[in-house]
Amino acid sequence: MTRPTADEFHAPVPIFHTAFEAYMKRRTIDGHVRYCRHYVSYANSPLPTTEDTLPFILTFLKQNPTHVMHGHIFHMSQSNASKWVHLLHGALNDGVSSLSLTPLS
Repeated sequence: MTRPTADEFHAPVPIFHTAFEAYMKRRTIDGHVRYCRHYVSYANSPLPTTEDTLPFILTFLKQNPTHVMHGHIFHMSQSNASKWVHLLHGALNDGVSSLSLTPLS
């Protein structure tokens, strides 16, 4: 198994970032419709940047750990890990579908 190069890792970051920002304009981290306040990454966020969020969701999808274990790896509670997984999985799907890379059904 080979590790991606730095360029291979950074290639999908802008696409994922755009999808994540678009999702966060419409929804809160809990998945509720956002009405007035816009999303701002707070200072003590466990995943403050896109470069942190992308490995979080890709690790979850590749390794399939429990939310307790995934939270432990990324220094957050099980409930926060669960929220972030659901949020980022949706954003990742939006980013992949914007590139027309999703399988046909």
